[in-house]
Amino acid sequence: ASQHTDTIMGKDKNKRKVAGLCRAAANALRGLPPPNASRQSAAGNNNNSKGSSHKGASAGAAGAAGAAAGAGIGGGASRPGKREREMLQMITPGKKNKNKSKDRKVSEIPYRDGQQILLVGEGNFSFAAALCTGVLSNGSGVTATCYDSEEDLRTKYEDAQEHIDRVLGCGGTVLYGVDATNLQKHRGILSYDLIVFNFPHCGLGIKDQARNIAKNQDLIREFLASALTKLQENGEIHITVKRGEPYDSWKVVRTGLENNALRVKNAFEFRAEDYPGYEHRRTIGFQEGISTHDNEDLAKGAKTYVFARKQG
Repeated sequence: ASQHTDTIMGKDKNKRKVAGLCRAAANALRGLPPPNASRQSAAGNNNNSKGSSHKGASAGAAGAAGAAAGAGIGGGASRPGKREREMLQMITPGKKNKNKSKDRKVSEIPYRDGQQILLVGEGNFSFAAALCTGVLSNGSGVTATCYDSEEDLRTKYEDAQEHIDRVLGCGGTVLYGVDATNLQKHRGILSYDLIVFNFPHCGLGIKDQARNIAKNQDLIREFLASALTKLQENGEIHITVKRGEPYDSWKVVRTGLENNALRVKNAFEFRAEDYPGYEHRRTIGFQEGISTHDNEDLAKGAKTYVFARKQG
């Protein structure tokens, strides 16, 4: 009983210490000199050293607050820098953390010269063309594929040929009739550093939302399983989906991790403007009155999920 009481008292004491240090940090940010700065600094350093062994975030937060107060951030001498303001914002009670936007402000262009890159599910091939001409120095390492036959592709996307010509002109490879869920059967599909499926969609026109979601989750599962057979040892599989419904309900991460051979390595914001000339197209093709020329379909944003083989 005594041990239990001591534990509770210790937690209460720690909570009071964290609250006091956070208040001091907030005062410092407002330009008020922190009371007993040296004592708080010592307490902060002591708590920070224990942060790694404590399961909760309280000790780490106390260390950060104590260090900030001890340094006199904003104590009339100078305005705090961006990093200090972000730190104080994160630990100050009642302050909303503006940095909890889950990758919204973080974008990334993951493509580099020298990589072997497989693009599956291309529509009008504008992404492949943008990649070969605007991101990479050439397309020698790019294999761009679509599910449609060459004839169907030209019917659905009238602008496809000009993009295909740009890919081929840069030394890239274009393949038609490639099923992203059965890459093993295509002789032209080799082994790759990156296998990329931008905006997968089964395109079945299912109006029942639950069935639609289930079918697209199946597509993701089958693609990942197939891509693993063509992925180099340290390679990555990228899946990009729109934000909002019904895409959020696909739960790409959870669906992908049903494959025990995979782990999630990273996730970042996909920005169409990073790929000059790219124009998003729906699976059904370009239709006047439905499709757009200026990527309005991506107005809510899009996110790329990076999967890799489990290590060990």
